[in-house]
Amino acid sequence: MPARKRAALERIPAHHAALLNDHAAFTQSLDAVDAGITANDQFFRAVLKADPAMLAGYLARMRRMGLATAPEPQPADVDKAVSTLKQVARDWSAEGASERAKCYQPMIDALEREFANVEERSSRRVLIPGAGLGRLVWEAARLGFASEGNEFSFHMLLVSNYLLNGITRPEQHTLYPYVHTFSNSLNFTTDQVRPVAVPDVLPSSLPDGSDMSMAAGDFVEVYSSPTYTDAFDSVLTCFFLDTAHNIVEYLEILHRIVRSGGVWINNGPLLFHWEDAADPRELSIEVDWTGLRKLIEVVGFEIEREEWIETTYAANRQSMLQYVYRCVFFVARRKP
Repeated sequence: MPARKRAALERIPAHHAALLNDHAAFTQSLDAVDAGITANDQFFRAVLKADPAMLAGYLARMRRMGLATAPEPQPADVDKAVSTLKQVARDWSAEGASERAKCYQPMIDALEREFANVEERSSRRVLIPGAGLGRLVWEAARLGFASEGNEFSFHMLLVSNYLLNGITRPEQHTLYPYVHTFSNSLNFTTDQVRPVAVPDVLPSSLPDGSDMSMAAGDFVEVYSSPTYTDAFDSVLTCFFLDTAHNIVEYLEILHRIVRSGGVWINNGPLLFHWEDAADPRELSIEVDWTGLRKLIEVVGFEIEREEWIETTYAANRQSMLQYVYRCVFFVARRKP
């Protein structure tokens, strides 16, 4: 990306380039971007080095396809890598604390209120589907629950595995999660090339006897199994419901896996991920909150608490552009 910017600088009149360098530190800024990208690359290399076995399936598939080397990364691959960096900042840095306070804390508070007896929590199973990089799963385990995360994205699984199992000290890495975005920068040094130290806590510092696990795979495929019928005392869904191809299928599975009297705690918008899919064969069923609320009750839940929470998501808080989600937070109990 900096190479493209440098090429652009050479294409404009020389006196314009001089003005940019003299008054906007343009070339100096690109040098800083290069340094940030290098630091991010070192982090990803540490992720890959930590557990080569996780790549075994991908490498085997390449061999079956007759490929001696990895295919050239496509723009979508780069976007996923950049998005993952921002997710690391959201889940595992002091930078992301304000978002976690809006997204995770209300859910954690509701979970603690529901299971106030700390001594009994080790027998209470909690599921967090769409767990991402695992911070909410970790927080539930820290509070004493038997906490299980579920994630489908290979990018997320790779990085969460490293963060949860390979980190040896807080702030072990310095990332530059916003270095790839050149627009809407208020101040270059406090915005685009701002360093973010991760993780803010040592993930391995969970109390002795903590029960935390991650299940890889598609939520529908994994939890449709009869094995999970009445398996969980609580399910926490954060920015998850709108990942559904068929939201009714999600609701039926949630009802089946939460035990009678158990609670489902949700916080998130309804930005349905598959609505504008390029492939018209991708199934996408979108409903409004009014209809979804009725469906939740029809499948067998009773909503006991409902609030609205405004929050950003994996945002650069210094950026001139902020997307704010108006999320529905609710606590629903499975009817007997």
